[in-house]
Amino acid sequence: MKISGRIASALILSLLMLLFFISCGDKNKRLVARVGGQKITVKEFVTSFAKNKKTDQVRQASLEEKKKHLDVLINNELKLIDAYQSKLDEDSTFQARLRDRARAIMFRRLVEKKVVEKIIPESRVKDYYHKASKEVKIRQIVVRFDSNNPDSRSRALDRARSIARQLKSGEKFAQVAKDKSEDKSTASNGGILGYLKWGPKSYSNPIYVAAFDMKQDEISDPIEFGDGFYIIKVVHIKKYPTPPFEQQKEQIRQAIWRVHNQEIESGFYSYLDQLRKRYRLEYKPRVMEMFLEKMKQNPKTSNERKSQSKDLKNRFSTGELSQVIAELSFTTIPVKEVVELLNLFPSHRRPRFRTVDDVKAFIGERVVQQHLLEKEIKQNRMEKDPIVASQVKNFKESQLIQRAYKERVVKKLNLTEQDYKKYFEEHREDFKNPPMRDVQEIWVKSKETADKIVRLARAGKNFTRLFDRYNEKKSLEKNKGKIGYISRGRAGIGKPAFSVKVGGVTDPILIGKGYSIVKVMKEKPATLKTYDESKRLVQARVRRTTLDEMEKEWIKSLKEKIDVVVYENALKQAGKDYIGPDIKLVE
Repeated sequence: MKISGRIASALILSLLMLLFFISCGDKNKRLVARVGGQKITVKEFVTSFAKNKKTDQVRQASLEEKKKHLDVLINNELKLIDAYQSKLDEDSTFQARLRDRARAIMFRRLVEKKVVEKIIPESRVKDYYHKASKEVKIRQIVVRFDSNNPDSRSRALDRARSIARQLKSGEKFAQVAKDKSEDKSTASNGGILGYLKWGPKSYSNPIYVAAFDMKQDEISDPIEFGDGFYIIKVVHIKKYPTPPFEQQKEQIRQAIWRVHNQEIESGFYSYLDQLRKRYRLEYKPRVMEMFLEKMKQNPKTSNERKSQSKDLKNRFSTGELSQVIAELSFTTIPVKEVVELLNLFPSHRRPRFRTVDDVKAFIGERVVQQHLLEKEIKQNRMEKDPIVASQVKNFKESQLIQRAYKERVVKKLNLTEQDYKKYFEEHREDFKNPPMRDVQEIWVKSKETADKIVRLARAGKNFTRLFDRYNEKKSLEKNKGKIGYISRGRAGIGKPAFSVKVGGVTDPILIGKGYSIVKVMKEKPATLKTYDESKRLVQARVRRTTLDEMEKEWIKSLKEKIDVVVYENALKQAGKDYIGPDIKLVE
């Protein structure tokens, strides 16, 4: 079967377009660079590049700026590859630190899922995100009532319903507001209240809730709020460009969290209570009494005091340490575990137990709670949670990069006193004492008086006599305002004092609630510092420049072994449609 030329051309064009879109895919998943087998996506680059930048700075960034930042990301990937190839991740100390951080991340995420997300569900966060992307301008009509009088409320509701019917039948809202609204501040202006902006507390205000769910020009039914019924009309809706939801989600959740802080805290303790019941927590009174008695005992000798202060286990026998002080359905808690926890405290910061209830409270808050949450982490397989996995991965990689830098650069640094002295001699002009100026100061409260003093001083009047006559600051009196030598960096008066010649007088300088006038008496030029005076600064500079050079050599050697590819076209486009947090959804 023959295909016409036009149809064939169309098919070829369609196929080319399809191949183009398949090759491009999701733009956020496109690559800006490949380092060995590791990928740096557009999304990863933009997220990193945009930190501490405004939307326009990201969108208008030059290719050179982007390349400079991409180099940092590439270098980090090279360091990470080197760390894995050197098996730095297998070090036992590193593994222990990683486990501790992973446990902390899982605890936090568990509480988020079991407590926070039940109080602030994802749907609430998304609702906030959509509402916060606009401002709503409304008119209002208010009908007041006496909140202590049910009849007054009933009559107000009838009036409000009647007004709402008038408005929905076509009467002008502005005129009805002027005639019938009982809110004096807005009635005269046709009920205009202005633009409402959504915030964390808006959910508790029915006016806001209604307004942000209404369409433009829509009129509400009566809304009860406080001691009145409100009829509102949405007169305009301003919409804003919004950052992606994932970028704003945590910030929004934190803003709502602050409003519900007490509720979340209460929810957390309620969750712990449920776990205690579920896992059948039981304290052992007899063992707690023994524990309390041992903790209250005073050592008889200085050696006993020293021994027991260093290790509280010395207060107990082996049999006493093995006794179970509390029990859960899945584990027992021996005295030894509680004592080992107390040993982690500095001796002067350890809890003081006066009663069995004190012991019970400590074990419940510091030992039982840990066991319960660890059990829940396992039960809920928190290590599989995507957020946990991402945070643990980020921590692991950042730590490996630091360890690789320490092993490959810092530990190989070998500088001598001779190196420092050589640098000092080669950069002698960099190490100077700054020029100093000997000054005299007069301080007065009035700008008019300050101007007068400047005028008289510049006309040749004796500055000390002017001080005696006009100065109003007691702390300057001892030496007639002669405060000695100052540098250009002296707060308040330094720069002005260096802006006039020796013998000159500054303009009035606003200092606190008054004005200073400064006369320059003498000047000391800059002088070269000795090596001993400069030693600490010299060492810091030599160390920094040497480490930078060594790091560059390390990166150079890695690039000789590991392929690095930069996709410049993708890099050019990266961030062009970025919307940042300066487009505020949360205030």
